[in-house]
Amino acid sequence: MEPPMVVLGPTLEEPAPDHSRFLTVLLLLAGVMFFAGLLGAYFVLRYSGPGYPPPGMPRLPAGLAGFNTAVITLSSLVLRRGVRAMRNLDARGLRGELALAAGLGTAFVVLQGVQWRRLLLLGLTFAGTTYGTT
Repeated sequence: MEPPMVVLGPTLEEPAPDHSRFLTVLLLLAGVMFFAGLLGAYFVLRYSGPGYPPPGMPRLPAGLAGFNTAVITLSSLVLRRGVRAMRNLDARGLRGELALAAGLGTAFVVLQGVQWRRLLLLGLTFAGTTYGTT
């Protein structure tokens, strides 16, 4: 008589559970909580003080921020086209879309740096006032 076989890991009959959906929901919830905290801080500062923004503080560059939002949104759309090219087995199209998305992503990061540099030169810092952190 043979001794019973001991299996120390998943067998072919029992595949490992797929946790991707749970982890995706967890990541989305973490993002929602982060932005809810930022919005909460904004509303507390805006409605608890005498005025918001405080006198003497620079205005945030809404024009450049809007353009930068358009750049990153366009990058997302380009990546969607890249996924479509990949599904159609179009390697040349995929390379082009990835290159364009990388260029747009680089432009986004550079424009973020330009925005922060402008704000720092105007005196808006994290340590200076609570306005700088919101």
